[in-house]
Amino acid sequence: MSFVDALGREHHGQKGDYLVESSDGLQRIAPQQIFEDIYVPMEPVRNVNAALAGRNLQPPSVSRASPRPVLIA
Repeated sequence: MSFVDALGREHHGQKGDYLVESSDGLQRIAPQQIFEDIYVPMEPVRNVNAALAGRNLQPPSVSRASPRPVLIA
């Protein structure tokens, strides 16, 4: 897979690499080994307030999306 992003940068990927979309909508290709070493699966939090109970944290008022990977087949 190859493409040119909105900033004019060329991206090239191979089978098994990940197409990652950042919160600002830009896409990039992450090699499979690097992606799988950096990112770890997370379980969804059903109740943010319960997860933060007993901590001095507040839920974010604005949600920023984390990168959304797509495995290149």
